[in-house]
Amino acid sequence: MYRVIFSRYLDGFIQLCDSMPVDKAFILSQQPFSFLAFFSRWLRAFTARLSGRQSYRPLAEPESTQEHPISVVCISDTHNWQPELPDGDILLHAGDLTVNGTFEELQAQLTWLSAQPHTYKILVAGEHDVLLDPPFAQRNPDRYPSVPGRTVCDLNFGSVIYLRDSSVTLQFPEHGNGHEVAIYGSPSISSSSRVGAFHVPRGTDVWTRAVPEGTDVLLTHEPPSKHLDGDFQSGCAFLGLEIERVKPRLVVFGHVHDGYGVKTTNFEEKVVPVEKEATNRQRKGWGPLLRATWEHAGHLIEYIFPAVASSPTPEVEQPKPAVTTFVNACLIGDLLDGNDNINEPIVTHI
Repeated sequence: MYRVIFSRYLDGFIQLCDSMPVDKAFILSQQPFSFLAFFSRWLRAFTARLSGRQSYRPLAEPESTQEHPISVVCISDTHNWQPELPDGDILLHAGDLTVNGTFEELQAQLTWLSAQPHTYKILVAGEHDVLLDPPFAQRNPDRYPSVPGRTVCDLNFGSVIYLRDSSVTLQFPEHGNGHEVAIYGSPSISSSSRVGAFHVPRGTDVWTRAVPEGTDVLLTHEPPSKHLDGDFQSGCAFLGLEIERVKPRLVVFGHVHDGYGVKTTNFEEKVVPVEKEATNRQRKGWGPLLRATWEHAGHLIEYIFPAVASSPTPEVEQPKPAVTTFVNACLIGDLLDGNDNINEPIVTHI
């Protein structure tokens, strides 16, 4: 009899756990993974489920607060492909238009982009778009010879706005008086080797204070660290820290094909540079463990027993933290490996 009752309660408990709104991507994004931190978040979600309180902010696009939101179509890594694109106000291409970066490939892609009906078309280059990085091409004349009439100066960009470590402010008078969108774009890519265009040595900080404050949209080719940067988390930590400083409303990138998707954050979780993260992993002793245990225990007590942990003072509404949407817009995955993995363009709103 007791075994039957226990079995029923256990089945109900499992069903309750399965129905909790815990996002797997959010859990796995917390690096380095800590069982104590995971258990803390799980218990908070479980108690929130029992009490009816909200738990875990969703990793999805937030609703625009604008009366007339601006639609943004995000693409990257098209590699000579010219797909049909959804309508929108802004078209963002995060680089790797081509496979070999020749004049003919680039001009064909630029002509295609320029013909799109979007009000603005914004582009940054990727490592495959070699012709757009003349210093790199000059360092490799055997691979990328200079041909008269086929240089970067001969490209016709049409209505495409090309950004290389530069900004542009877009005007949208039809969306309200003085409605502007400030966009900063950069093709810089952190790499342990310099075999591709726009590569900078990994560990070199080219991002600190590079993005102007007040930037609404950040367009890069490589992803920031720990934000849709693939299974190997190959994004740039310095870029992640700069994003956390500026807090743009939208960050669009590509480069890492298996990171395709959309994510939002309010920067409660810090992005740690690779060097500092490695130092933290090398720390030994009981100090870090005891500190983490004390911190998470305090959070749990405050959450489960709010009347005990806090005084009964009236609640004051706090301003909502700034939310940033991250988009990895890679359309073609593993092209050079012969994989025809095709992704859809991503549409978001600001």
